[in-house]
Formats: sequence, structure tokens, C-alpha cells
Amino acid sequence: MVSRALKGLSCSVAAVLFSAPSLGAYSVENEPSAVRVGPVLTVVTGTVNGTGQGTIAYNSVNDEYYVVWNDFEFEMPRGVLRNDIYARRVSVDGGFVDNAHAVIADENSTFAPSAVHDPVRNQYLVAWKFQGNIPGTPSFNHLFARLVTDSGAAITDPWDASIAGFEVTGVFNPLAGISGEFFLTGRSFATGDPSGVYGERIDHTGSGQGTIKVELNNAPGPAGQIALNGPASQVLATWGDVSTNRVMGRIINSNGSFATDAFEISSVYPSAEPATGGSFDPHYGRYFVVIGDFMDGPVTGQFVAEDGTLDGAPITLIDSGDREYPYLAYDPGNRVYLLVWHNSRFINCQLVSPTGQLLGDPIELTSVHQSTEPRVAASTDRGGFLVVWRNTASMSLHAQLIGVEGSSLVFTDGFESGATGAWDPVRFQEKLS
Repeated sequence: MVSRALKGLSCSVAAVLFSAPSLGAYSVENEPSAVRVGPVLTVVTGTVNGTGQGTIAYNSVNDEYYVVWNDFEFEMPRGVLRNDIYARRVSVDGGFVDNAHAVIADENSTFAPSAVHDPVRNQYLVAWKFQGNIPGTPSFNHLFARLVTDSGAAITDPWDASIAGFEVTGVFNPLAGISGEFFLTGRSFATGDPSGVYGERIDHTGSGQGTIKVELNNAPGPAGQIALNGPASQVLATWGDVSTNRVMGRIINSNGSFATDAFEISSVYPSAEPATGGSFDPHYGRYFVVIGDFMDGPVTGQFVAEDGTLDGAPITLIDSGDREYPYLAYDPGNRVYLLVWHNSRFINCQLVSPTGQLLGDPIELTSVHQSTEPRVAASTDRGGFLVVWRNTASMSLHAQLIGVEGSSLVFTDGFESGATGAWDPVRFQEKLS
């Protein structure tokens, strides 16, 4: 029986949660490659002062993306600097569903938003770093959040959600709590509280369900991209360890207890904020973590088993001789990762197989100077990805849909192969019953 919490889930989302691991069941014929779908979209043109970091959540109910960013502008004639959080819905077909709308309009400083979709109730948790007060005062560098509908209308007032406002990423676990919970990780710094990496469990009403002290020792930071293991109802939290120049990780249960001690994922100190890109492959039953090198070495990938043991040796993915900043998403229908990264010259993306093989050629998304901070999310229904990035010269935010073309994937674990390698929904429902 599938629990009541899953009744609002699409079949593909359920598949991400419950697919049985099957090692050795993957082969490639007619190697797939990443392709642009439509033109580059300008999500928002720059204001007088600039557009800040963007992020994406995929909505499996509406089959669309929710792009969120922070926007800087002076409010005249008072001369007040406003730092607002905006959002815009993007269709998987490449158009805009709506115009940009404010998630929070505030005269205080709001930065670095994150967004997570709850498919059970078709709502979003949008969170951002708050810097409206001076260092050491209450709420400085805290994480604030609010719940909004699928169209962006406010459900709750903003609230102080966590002391950890840096490098925040999140997931929604429909198996957690009574009817699903958000799980966020981030880093606390200069708040007046102990610095470190923290986790926050938040239910569908916005009520905090517990703070997890993921790591407070050995100068942890920056925090990495969180990854959800749906079948086990666990997450992998990652972070950089400044004292030893390593990347560390820890598996956390849905109730906030630790499934493992902290363990080393890489002996390389990360280049990026967040420290890593990470995602979970439910078919192989393992995490994939990508890491840029602070010392301008290659981007490497490391598979991590469900129990926290390293699965194989590090894999060199990108080696350009420049410092790279990677991020990652997994498309469960096509069973491929999309790695995006930027350096001082361009923003690129590249498909990666479930075994760490580079597929096809990389796509140069932009070579415009001062383009930065790419983020990516996958469509778990239609397949494919959306990448967003900002340009600090033009003060604008851009997006590009990426499809998966030319794949003929062969699976032997009860899923159907096809032009895109997607599973058969009827076969999957039979497996759940």
C-alpha cells in the first residue's frame, strides 16, 4: 500500500522515491547527448543595481519550473536599497507561465534564495539569507522562509527558520513526519551562535520539526548541495572542512538522527559555494557528489553508497586548468545526470551516465564575461533540465532548457527501455501494488 502522503504525487515522483536499486543493469546504445531546447530565455532584465543569485525548483504537479532570485534596487525618492525576492514560472516547453512576482518585498537585505516544491500540496518553501541587522544582533545571517502556492501567492508570513543562512539547499521528503517534510541544510556564520553546518526539518505548515547540528567542529564550510535518498528516507549532507582541506559527508535519517558518523568524501578542498553538487540515483541506489578544486584542479565525481561508504575511486570529469564551480541534477526518466559548471571564461553543461561516463559533447551555455552561479533542476515527468545563471555585467538572469537526445538505453531491472529510456508507468504501478 502507498501511504496517504503520496496520493498527490505523480507517478514519476513516486518512481524517484521507490525505484529498486539494480547494479549492473545499465548499458548504452547510440550514446545520448545534451541538446538545447529553444533559445536562451531572459528571466529578468537587470535593475539599476543588479539581479542576484537564482535557483530553481521543479513542480511535478504542474510540470513546470519555478525560478527564484533576489533583486537589488533603490526605492526612490527615499533612496532606500530594497532587496526583494522574486520568482517566475517557466514551462517545460520553453515559455513563461507568468510574469515575475515578488515572494518577499523587504527594505532589509535578503540574499541567496532557495526553493523546494512540495508535490503533495503543490506548494513551495522559499527561503533566503537575511542581513538586515548588524553582525551579532538577532537574525543577522539567519535563514528566513515563507510558504507560497504554486502560483506564488503567500500562504504564510515570513519567519526566522534557521540560524544557518549560507549555502542553503533543500529537498522535500513525502515519507518524513506525518505527511511529508522539507529538509534544508546550510551554514551558520557570524550570527552570534556557534558556526557550523545545520539541518532544519520543516513540515508542510511551516512549523519547525527540529534543528540538526550536522557538524560544528573543525571549521566546517561551505555547505554542499543536499541529496535525498527517497527509498531509505534519508539525506546526504556535505561540507568543506577548512581545518583539513577535505570534503566531508554524513547520512541523516528523516527524523534528524544520524545514520552515519561524518566521513571523508574527497581529499580536495572545494572551490564552490555550495561546496559540492550532489544527487541520488534510485536505480543504482547511490549518491553522486561532484567537487571543484579550490587549487584549480579538475572537477571530480565520487559515488557514495547508501551506507556512506565510498563506491569506487574518484572520477575526473572536467580538467580545464581553471577553477571550476560545479552543480548537479539527476533525470530519473533518462537516467542521466546533468553537470553544470562555470569558470572565468564560460558556463558549460555536460551529461554524465549513472556510472560516471561523460555522454556526448559539452554545451557552452554562454561565454559572456561575468556570467556566474549556474543552477540546474531536472524534470522528473517529461525528462530534461533547466539551467539558470546570472550575468553581473548586464544585471540579468537567464535560463536554458536542456534535452536528452539520441539515447537508446537498455535496462534489465523491470523498467521499459525506449527512445528516452523512461520507465513504463503501468509496470511501475504494478511493482508498487
